[in-house]
Amino acid sequence: MNRRTVVLITVALAISGGVVFGQTAFETVFSDAATRVAYQIRDEAAALRRSGQTTVTFAHHPAAWPNGVGGDYRIELDEGHKPPRPGHRSIGVARNLTEPTFYATSYHLNFVEVPQDLAVSHRKGEPTMVTLVRDRETIRLTALK
Repeated sequence: MNRRTVVLITVALAISGGVVFGQTAFETVFSDAATRVAYQIRDEAAALRRSGQTTVTFAHHPAAWPNGVGGDYRIELDEGHKPPRPGHRSIGVARNLTEPTFYATSYHLNFVEVPQDLAVSHRKGEPTMVTLVRDRETIRLTALK
């Protein structure tokens, strides 16, 4: 390879790395605890689709900063009182084990279906294990542990 080709390849790699890093940094700073769960579900669903596998279980480690949880926490996926349609289960994250959820989003529904209500509680530092199952083109979030 000549010098110009090496320079062009290096610049292309730097730009693509910057875009990925930039997106990750942007999503971290301008999100909350529930949205970060949804971003990870989005990314893991895309990886599952590319892998050809049918199941993946991944660990979600909540972050305290920004707008997150630094201690005990709870994650719930449920329809709530007035869902916009049957099966519309939003993610809610509570900042402790007893109070109602504080952060919420339904962004994950662009990438997965959630066939039933799910909830999990954890002590500070414990990850939530999330299971996704692929059936042809549909990916379902089937378990929180």
